[in-house]
Amino acid sequence: MPGGLILEGGWPGADRPEPSPEISGGHSQPSDGNEFFRFQRVEAEAAAAREATGARVLGVKKILAQDPLYRPKKLARSPAPLVHAATQAARKAFREAYSWFVAAFRDAAEKLRKGDRSAPFPAGCFPPALPFVAG
Repeated sequence: MPGGLILEGGWPGADRPEPSPEISGGHSQPSDGNEFFRFQRVEAEAAAAREATGARVLGVKKILAQDPLYRPKKLARSPAPLVHAATQAARKAFREAYSWFVAAFRDAAEKLRKGDRSAPFPAGCFPPALPFVAG
């Protein structure tokens, strides 16, 4: 890598099993059976969730009876959030950090407009351009 940068980590999906010989034309290692147990666990969790909520599985007939090209006449629209976060606490933390960032940027930009070229800008931002002064 340029500059001696070493990347570490894995490729997405690297833990997936090898494709089957019928699809890839090659030979794959026999499965250790873990996929079956993972499938059983996921299926059991879904069944427990349906039991708890009273939801029902549609079934083959109802799924096949649906129109694959159906589009609702009206979509529920709402403004996108400032940030997508898993929890309300994470969203609040981001808003606080962003508010601090904006305040620090505006403070530094004001100092720069007043002529202080050493005004410290927050990391990760681009200071505003200085006014053009001819010769």
